[in-house]
Amino acid sequence: IILQKNFFDDTLVTATNLMVEPEWEKMDGLTQKELWVEWTAGANYRVRENWFAGLEFRNHMEFVDMNLGNQEHSAYFVGPSVHYGSEKYWWTLTFLPQVWGWPRGLGTGSDGTEITDSRDHLGQHERMEVRFRFGIPLGGEHTHVD
Repeated sequence: IILQKNFFDDTLVTATNLMVEPEWEKMDGLTQKELWVEWTAGANYRVRENWFAGLEFRNHMEFVDMNLGNQEHSAYFVGPSVHYGSEKYWWTLTFLPQVWGWPRGLGTGSDGTEITDSRDHLGQHERMEVRFRFGIPLGGEHTHVD
């Protein structure tokens, strides 16, 4: 689900995106189920023709057995973005440092003690994510029908 709202003659663009991905995996005759949920949101401000600067938010969560009461992990990211868009193509570059995550355990060290991080979930996510998205609009000219 993608929701977008433009303000001030398209000078400020806001959007939010909810993604849900159920996963079934067969392993050794057993079926494992998992539910992956991701919510992103952002706001971009046009600084020049075709150029936008903004801020993006991302929350990634996974649930064991597709049970919303059995969350395996969650990680939150917030960071700046740069967007360029023309009639022929567009691209967005985003730097997303992880600002919080759970659980914080990274496993057991060689001395037998639990390794943890003070605020991040690093078991399945990095401290910093760099995302580059590229698109080419498909379709012809827009026509208006009354």
